[in-house]
Amino acid sequence: MTEIRWAETADICYIRAEGHAGYNPGNDIVCAAISALMQTLYAGLDSVCHAMVAERHSDGKMLVVAYKEGDRKREIETLFRGILCGLELIAEEYADCVEMGPLEDEKWVGERKKEIY
Repeated sequence: MTEIRWAETADICYIRAEGHAGYNPGNDIVCAAISALMQTLYAGLDSVCHAMVAERHSDGKMLVVAYKEGDRKREIETLFRGILCGLELIAEEYADCVEMGPLEDEKWVGERKKEIY
């Protein structure tokens, strides 16, 4: 099962996808779709929005965190929320393989900033 958790504050967008969907091991379209959207989010925030963004990934895990700064704040929010919509559609269609929801505890902000930067 892939677990996707996200959070957004006035200053930060954060999303983490962790685990393997297990839809079809070796040819898993669910994992591929999630990976593609997560990588698109990072690339778009970096290359299009020129946001202060960081990502970390390893086998079965990727996280992206971006600061919403300057005159690109609206673009950053739009891209982040658009990718969230795509991930939510995947989570709804493949509910047996993907669990998605917001982070419940906002203490993550300070801890994640230390992890990333």
